[in-house]
Amino acid sequence: SFAAQNGHELKLADFIKKCRKIKFATNGDVLSGEGLENIYLFLRRSRKFKETKFTKEIDKSKIKPELMSKYRKIDKTCKKAFEMFKTAYARFAKNMALDALALGGVYIAGGIAQKNVDIFDKEFTDVFEESHKMRNVLKGIPIYLILNYDVGLLGAGFAGSKLL
Repeated sequence: SFAAQNGHELKLADFIKKCRKIKFATNGDVLSGEGLENIYLFLRRSRKFKETKFTKEIDKSKIKPELMSKYRKIDKTCKKAFEMFKTAYARFAKNMALDALALGGVYIAGGIAQKNVDIFDKEFTDVFEESHKMRNVLKGIPIYLILNYDVGLLGAGFAGSKLL
């Protein structure tokens, strides 16, 4: 489940539940291309951001995440969507790292990560390390960004070759 940590995130989770007609919002509903789109739609419906030529293009598009990535540095709605996405991503990575006690590191892969490398910055690390009790442990866990999109296929091929 997506663990909302403030009122704004709780409203996002409620929006996703209503919009997608589901009982609860999951991390996948936030941390994916569809999740990025959910965040963007939530922000657009809040009417706190002015419509721009970029939002008009995105609203009409079937490839919203790609356009949001393209415009995230120049459009306020896209920028805010990526900020929310980054925060949720860092928290999720932190929780997974602590659950597995991944002292060898956290490996981040996927299309959004690969195409938006710069979101994994100091702010991401600060949120990842944010913990009253486990900060020292989290500071010692390296974060790796996998840039090869085919890593899953390569791993499957390697594992399959061991079966022969």
